Amino acid sequence: MTFRHAAEQVEAFIVTDKTLLVDYLDAVFAQTKHYLSTVANADLNRVLNEPQYSPLPTLSIRLASVINCNTRHAGQIEYLRGLVKYGGWFPGAEKRSGG
Repeated sequence: MTFRHAAEQVEAFIVTDKTLLVDYLDAVFAQTKHYLSTVANADLNRVLNEPQYSPLPTLSIRLASVINCNTRHAGQIEYLRGLVKYGGWFPGAEKRSGG
């Protein structure tokens, strides 16, 4: 089982309709909220059938890993936004240092 995309797949991904992407985000968010509203404390200790991991993760571990992954992606997006919008972390540094 793999969760990664080949470089060619990433390069082929082009957003032509931003509305479609936002609608997808909204649908996933709504479905996630609905699912989480059904989870009880007792469910968090349920062991998941993910044999590629040892020990097998619980639902609470999987939820934490999803949060961690999403947080990293949000940071990556902010980093790229800064590069595109400001030309780097410190866009005026080269001018001030005479570089």
